[in-house]
Amino acid sequence: MPTESPDRAVAPRRSPWPHVFVWLSMLLLLLLWSLLAWAAHALADWSGWSAWATGGGAGTAGWQVWIGALELPAWLAPWLPAQSLEAVKAMLAASAPMIEWAVASAPALMAWLPTLVLVFWGVGAVLLVLAGVALSVAVGIWRRRVQPALAGTR
Repeated sequence: MPTESPDRAVAPRRSPWPHVFVWLSMLLLLLLWSLLAWAAHALADWSGWSAWATGGGAGTAGWQVWIGALELPAWLAPWLPAQSLEAVKAMLAASAPMIEWAVASAPALMAWLPTLVLVFWGVGAVLLVLAGVALSVAVGIWRRRVQPALAGTR
């Protein structure tokens, strides 16, 4: 029965933490990507776009009324200063004519926009998973190269 020689060094057990860190980072990025896609989907699926596309809006005056009615939700108000809402309102007021033109000139695109958002989310999610796999492989390769060097310094 063969026995292992006592002078043979036993390889130290590798910690899983580098891989856990990689995958937790990718999970966090996927969560943020999903929240962004959810918000974009909700915005793309907003029923107000169809009113603007069919001419139901009242021109720029309609946009100004809508923008003026924007308020911070009660749960968000303590976290954001009032100036941030005013900045968003100013940005929306400046871009309102361009948005109105885009919606009116591309009603077919507006019908496909929620689907396009979901496709972009899927592509981004696949890329994030592939990035996680690539980083995990890179961690494994790095550890194989560094491990012999660390084992020789004992």
